[in-house]
Amino acid sequence: MISLIKFFAINIIILISFNTKANEENKILFSIKDQIITSIDFKNRIKYQQLLNFQINIDKKNVLDDMISVLLFNENFKDLKKELNTNEVNKFYKTIFDKFNILSEDNNLKKIYNTLNKENKIQNIKYDLQRKIIIEELIKKNSKSLIEDNINNLDINDYLIEYVSINKNNNILIEDILILIDFQNIENSLKELDNNKIQYIYKKKKVIYFEKLDKEIQKAIKNNQENFIINNKKNIIKGRIDKEFKILKNLKITLVQIITEKKIHKDKLKCDKINDFLKNNYIEIKEHKLINYEEVNEQIKSKLNQINDFYYIKNNKNNKNNYLILCEIKYDKNQAREININLKIQDMAKKIEDEFIKNKKIKYNFVLNNE
Repeated sequence: MISLIKFFAINIIILISFNTKANEENKILFSIKDQIITSIDFKNRIKYQQLLNFQINIDKKNVLDDMISVLLFNENFKDLKKELNTNEVNKFYKTIFDKFNILSEDNNLKKIYNTLNKENKIQNIKYDLQRKIIIEELIKKNSKSLIEDNINNLDINDYLIEYVSINKNNNILIEDILILIDFQNIENSLKELDNNKIQYIYKKKKVIYFEKLDKEIQKAIKNNQENFIINNKKNIIKGRIDKEFKILKNLKITLVQIITEKKIHKDKLKCDKINDFLKNNYIEIKEHKLINYEEVNEQIKSKLNQINDFYYIKNNKNNKNNYLILCEIKYDKNQAREININLKIQDMAKKIEDEFIKNKKIKYNFVLNNE
């Protein structure tokens, strides 16, 4: 009798332990409509993303946001009564997963590949394709305006704008603000603003739509200025502009090198004034015609991004001044245009997705479990 009691007691403990472990492993994360998503579903999506990106370390917060996104699009796809092309699904499956067949069994990604069954892999591909189809359809409505808008704004430079905006209601002189903000040491500058309890907005962003920039920033870019200040009725804004060439194949540049014992004022360092230097015997001029941009020294690259940009270096061996002036840029305009359009499409796709998620969370009764 005692043995029987022990038997039942042990089995109850095992059952409780098993259920506790199961609950820990399979926690409810969120629900969409009548579908409950658990931590096991999430772990499978993580595995899929690891395989898709071919890397072990991925941001779990991004995976969770991505999972919420694809499942909201999944509900919308069903509402629209759309169907996926089986051949398209199979094509993506081969593209993503065929490469894992040649990996050794001790490879960490191969181990993840083996733990995710084919049905789960295909389902995740379907989620991604459904989202892709819906976003592409929404983009098509605006794609014509994107292309037309881009024709007159072909540009081979990427512009990165960093700025601090301070409301004039803060009790601080404009001159003090301008001195306080140092983009070479921006973290300390922002700490100083915090310490002085000065409210501000700090942003750093890549320019996608040139025509949507503030007129003063457009003017600064056109004038090849590295810094700008905007002083309007409400705010004082101090900013910096960094630029670099877009990654283009077969990008070539022509550099004119001026070697002289005397220093030359920067206003004279222009491509259309090169012939003026030929009259001076003490000046040596060399032309480096259409050299591959990729082969140029990185330090020089950082200073040369548009016509008439120059780079200065002092040759200590002969005590001469060397100036390199960018006088020609040769590139594929169709490729540059395509890159610009793709950047705008990517930006539009992100905005469409964000707006879609915001609206569909309400429609499909999204509930996040915060426990």
